[in-house]
This record gives sequence, C-alpha cells and structure tokens, in this order.
Amino acid sequence: YKLSMKQDMYTPTDTRVAPTLHNDRPYSSYLYFSFSKTTADPIRKIKLTSQLDAGYIGPYSPGSYMQTLVHKAFPTNDAPLGWETQINTDVILNYSVKAQKALVTNPNLSLLAGADIQAGTLYSNAGITFELLTGKHEPVFGIAANEKWPEFQYYFFVKAHTGFVGYNALLQGGAFNTDNIYTLKSNEIQRWVGSTETGIHFRYKGTGIELAQHYLSPEYKGGLWHYRGRISLIVKL
Repeated sequence: YKLSMKQDMYTPTDTRVAPTLHNDRPYSSYLYFSFSKTTADPIRKIKLTSQLDAGYIGPYSPGSYMQTLVHKAFPTNDAPLGWETQINTDVILNYSVKAQKALVTNPNLSLLAGADIQAGTLYSNAGITFELLTGKHEPVFGIAANEKWPEFQYYFFVKAHTGFVGYNALLQGGAFNTDNIYTLKSNEIQRWVGSTETGIHFRYKGTGIELAQHYLSPEYKGGLWHYRGRISLIVKL
C-alpha cells in the first residue's frame, strides 16, 4: 500500500512573455493525493497495481506561487508571465489499473511487459509498457516465504510507454468547469503519445538514490518534445 501527494505545474514554451493563447499549451497546475495497492506473485511473475487519485486543478493548487517564488529567488530568472490565464478550478477524481508480467527474469536482468488504463476527470487513456532492468535489482514481483530481500541493489533501467489519449484536463480543461480563458480543442490533441525513461538506481538497506532522464513526445499538434531530469532520494520508514 502507498499513500502519496503530487503537485505539478505546466506552462507554455516561454514564460518570459505573455502567452499567445494559440498553438501552445495553457498554464495549469494541480494538487492531489493518491492511494495505491500493489499485489505481486513471485511464482507466476505477475504484478497488479490499482490507484485512486483525489484533488483539484486550478489556481488553488499553488503552482503559480511556487514557480514565481523560485524564479524570484534567482536574480538571473525572469518572473513567469501568464498564470492569470491558467485552467480554472475543477475536481480531480481518477482511477487507474496497471498489470505487469515478466518476459525474462533472473537476478541480473529482467524484461517486463505491462498494460495500463486510467479513467477520470484528469486523464482518460490506455497504453502498454516495456521495462528493462540490468544489474543487481530488487525482486520486481516480491519474494517467496523462504527468501530474503537483498540489502544492496544497483541497476540500470529503461522504460518505454506508448498509449492512446482520450482526455487530458491539463490541455482541455476540467470536466465540470468550462469557464477557461484558454484550452486546446479536442482535434488539437495528439491521440498517440510515447515516453521513455532511462536511469540508474543505488540502494542499501532501504536507503538510496535514483537518477533518471525522461523524454515525452508532443502532447498536442505543433507541440515540442519534453525533456526533464529526475533525482529521487529513497528512505525506508
């Protein structure tokens, strides 16, 4: 079981000028809590994860405040312009299910295939995933009763995902509140979107670090590829 909180913000290509409100993504920000459950079978090498997200999108999510605060903290940054045009307040209620099955698995290499589906007021989509782990990685599907969890883990990973997008509130606006200054129309959305993530993972007795680079294909027609890095600190409580 896992309980988490997520807050993200999205902006047009250039935040130093007022948004053109044409052929670009709108300003948007959300905050939600997630509750998920993962069930794994180490014998049949199958894993199933279900997740429920609840929160809100819009000005009451502190995306505008956080980005402006960070930009003002560094004198070389310009204050972002255009947050007053962000997607307005609406409710987030989403449910997702993801299933994974091992195609190849041994202590030093695992190749996994998966399928996922999301439905709700934030996202509605479905896709497939392939994941490769090489090195001394954790047991992906848990451990049997007579086995011990490894103390030291170090591995390289690659994840690739492609899927069909039915609805994206961060581009099209919320499901209930249609009073927005600017959103993208349905025919402007890219229906097939792909992403990859590569990285390295180190962990000792539940404490570690993970470094990753993420790539995302354009989410709307005329959009750009997105590139972002990630540093995750891991602490076992």
